[in-house]
Amino acid sequence: MADAVVQTLNPDKAPMTDMTMADMKTRTPSGLAHPAGSAGAAGASINARGLTKVFGSGDTEFHALGPIDLDIKPGEFVSIIGPSGCGKSTTMLLVTGLEPPSAGSVEIDGKPLTAPISEIGIVFQDHLLLDFRTAINNVMLQQEIRGLDRAKFRERAD
Repeated sequence: MADAVVQTLNPDKAPMTDMTMADMKTRTPSGLAHPAGSAGAAGASINARGLTKVFGSGDTEFHALGPIDLDIKPGEFVSIIGPSGCGKSTTMLLVTGLEPPSAGSVEIDGKPLTAPISEIGIVFQDHLLLDFRTAINNVMLQQEIRGLDRAKFRERAD
C-alpha cells in the first residue's frame, strides 16, 4: 500500500511538519494551535489508537488502513496527503464514525466514538448527491436527519 503523508499546520509554532503513516505510530503532531481548555480553543481533540480497517474476509479480504495512531489537538489543522488508495478517505470515515474500525479505537475529546458525529462536514472527491432529491433537498438533508427547524434552515439554504 502506498504511504500517505500527514501534514500538520500550527499557526503558533513551526509552519508545517510532514509525517509518513509509519511516523504516526511513534510521533504526534507538533504543538498546539490553541491550548486545551482556553477561551479561544476551537474544535475537538481526536485520538486514535491502533486504528485499522479491513474490508471483506477470506479470499476477498483487503487491508485498507493501519494500524495507525493519531493525536490531533483542538484547533489544530491536519492534512492527509497521499496517492489514491493509501487510506485518506478511510481515515476520515473512521474518525467521524461513518465507518466502524476493524480494530483499534477513536476518542473525540476523550470520549469513545460510538456513533457518527453529526456536527461535522466532509467534502469528498466525488459528488455524493442523492439523484432522487432536488438540489435544495440535498442541501436540506442534514436538517431532516437532525430534526432541526425546517423553516429556519430552508430560509438560510435559499
